[in-house]
Amino acid sequence: MPTAAYRSSLAPPTATPTIPIPTLETWTTLRTVAGRTDFLYVADSKLCSHDNLSFIDRAGGRFVTVLPRSRREDNHFRKLLQTETPAWEVVWDQDGN
Repeated sequence: MPTAAYRSSLAPPTATPTIPIPTLETWTTLRTVAGRTDFLYVADSKLCSHDNLSFIDRAGGRFVTVLPRSRREDNHFRKLLQTETPAWEVVWDQDGN
């Protein structure tokens, strides 16, 4: 599968999590270069906002990002791990097994 790498030089030196434009600009540029939306976009925690994730999801994109500890989901998941064993699903196995 071909891969593409892109780094925006327009991103500000200090990123503000409430300004999603550089992250979405990068994804949109990669979508244009790839000519499709089903590539896996891997990004840092700046991607992890409702607006950013919704934008990519609505466009048919896929993503992996870091969930900041400040998100409610992080606290919920940490509490869940104390009392339950989550159902894990293998999404990729390097050995093909």
